Amino acid sequence: MKILRVNVKAHPKSKLVQVEERDGVYHVWIHEAPSNGKANESVRKVLAKYFKVAKSDVVLVRGHHSRAKVFDIRKRG
Repeated sequence: MKILRVNVKAHPKSKLVQVEERDGVYHVWIHEAPSNGKANESVRKVLAKYFKVAKSDVVLVRGHHSRAKVFDIRKRG
């Protein structure tokens, strides 16, 4: 199993849902507001779809209460 550590900048309360990579940072736009972990869960879901892995393979490592986050993406095979 290969683990890819990615830096993420979350953009909550957005009209769009998208991922864009700029200078090694993945910018993730989501609809949800940052309350009760809803935004973190939404970022996880969007990253899982973007990297074509299961949601359980996307783990928030750092940045639970910040827009700057670090995720581990586990790629099997």
